[in-house]
Amino acid sequence: MKLLLISYYFPPGGGAAVQRWLRLIRCLTDRGIDLSVVCSLGGDYPYSDPSLLAKVPSAVRVIRAQAPNMSALWQRLTRKQAELPYGNIDPASMNLLARALVYIRINFIIPDLRVFWNPAAYRAAIKELKHRPYDA
Repeated sequence: MKLLLISYYFPPGGGAAVQRWLRLIRCLTDRGIDLSVVCSLGGDYPYSDPSLLAKVPSAVRVIRAQAPNMSALWQRLTRKQAELPYGNIDPASMNLLARALVYIRINFIIPDLRVFWNPAAYRAAIKELKHRPYDA
């Protein structure tokens, strides 16, 4: 069986979402499933752990799709070297513009900024599907 997995969270990213995929792909490849993964290139990960790259089984084909750098946009809009806020956001540590941008993003736009990676992931998946057949 050939499986194409699409996930933003994959090494060198870190955190719980990446750990889940690492454990799952190991189980799948141990069962003889031919696995390819479309994942982000240059993603804005809340945690980064390059050592996790060594845990990806060599049988897994990794296809990286460029992710937009939302941290760079955030820094340009807020005009300071600050990380893109993740999870629990402390408005007391932000200036008025930053608080307004966070409020707009959370309440009116999109709760998950990784959605901007979807077009690149879609193109990479379509390109892969044209070259190799997959069962799922």
